[in-house]
Amino acid sequence: MRLDIAALHRATPIVDGHADTFWRCLREGKDWTDPAADLRVTLPRLRETGVRVQSVTLFTEAAEHGVRATHEALRIMGHILAESRRAPGVRLLKSLADLDRTLAERDTVGLLVNMEGASPIGGDMRLYEAFHDLGVRMITLTHNHANEVADGCGVPNPGGLTPFGHRLVTRMFRDGVVVDLAHLPDPGIRDVLAMAQRPVVSSHTGLRRLCDTPRNLSDEAARGIAATGGVVAIDFYPGHLQDPATPEPCTLDRLAQVIAAALDLVGARHVALGSDWDGFDSTIPGLAHVGDLPNVTALLLDRLRLSPGETAALLGGNFLRVLRECFPNG
Repeated sequence: MRLDIAALHRATPIVDGHADTFWRCLREGKDWTDPAADLRVTLPRLRETGVRVQSVTLFTEAAEHGVRATHEALRIMGHILAESRRAPGVRLLKSLADLDRTLAERDTVGLLVNMEGASPIGGDMRLYEAFHDLGVRMITLTHNHANEVADGCGVPNPGGLTPFGHRLVTRMFRDGVVVDLAHLPDPGIRDVLAMAQRPVVSSHTGLRRLCDTPRNLSDEAARGIAATGGVVAIDFYPGHLQDPATPEPCTLDRLAQVIAAALDLVGARHVALGSDWDGFDSTIPGLAHVGDLPNVTALLLDRLRLSPGETAALLGGNFLRVLRECFPNG
C-alpha cells in the first residue's frame, strides 16, 4: 500500500534551505501571509505542506555594493523582523533553543535568515557582528560576483578566500553561523573545506556532473561538504538541473535524476532540499510553489524507492542535524 504522503508531511519537520521570498515581497509589494499572493512561498502554504524551517535570504545584487548593499540587506532584515512579530506562529531562529521551541509547537514556522553574498558586511567585522545580533545565522559567502570575502562563481579564473574571508569563516565557525558554499567557485570551496570546524552546506545547487556550469557543485566539492557532516541541498531552478540550451522543458523526472545522482555521490545522510523559490521565474511543471512539495515526496518514495526514514531525512532531518551541530545553545 502506498504511503500516505500527507501523513508523512505531518510527521516530518520539513526544511527548505533557500528562498528569496522577502526580497521579492519588498521589491514587488507582496504579502507572504496572503494565501492568494503571487509568491512561490507563502505562510499558509508552508503550514499546509508541513515546512517547519524556511531559510530566507538577504539578497543583494552585483550593482549593490558597499553602503548600498548594507542598506538593502538591512531593509530586508527589517522586513523579516517585522513579519516575525506581525504574523502569528512565526519565530526567528537564532539558537538551538529557538529551533527546539519551534519544532515543539505544531503550527510554528521558523525563519532561518541567510545573507546571500557577504557584500553587506563590506569587509568590516563590526558589520558582521551587527547582522549576527539582528539574527543572521547562515551566510552564503558570495553570489556570482566577487566581494571582500572571495570571488564568486561568475568571476573568470577565480581565486580562493581573501584574508578577510579566512577571518570571517573562522568567526562563523566559532559563533555557530552556518557556512554556505553555494555560488562559491572551486578554489574558495577548497579553502573553506580545509579549515572546516563544523558542518558546511551548499544551500541551493545542482550537480556539475549533470549540468556543467561553474555554479553547480563538482563531485569533489560535494564529497568534501559531506565529509564535514554537511548537506548538498538540491534546488528547483531548471537552469541548475539541466543545460539551458536543452529544448525539452525541465521536468520532475529530471529533478529525480539530479537527486538520485546526489544520493549516489554523497549518501542519503547528506542530501537536502533548497528550493531557491522566489528567486527565478521559470518553474518545473508540477512544482510551481511550496504547496506542490508533496510531488517531490512522491518522487522520493515512488521513483527513487527511498524508505520513509530516508525520505524524512532528505525532506528535513539532514538539514536539522546540521543546524543542531552548528547553532549555539541558549
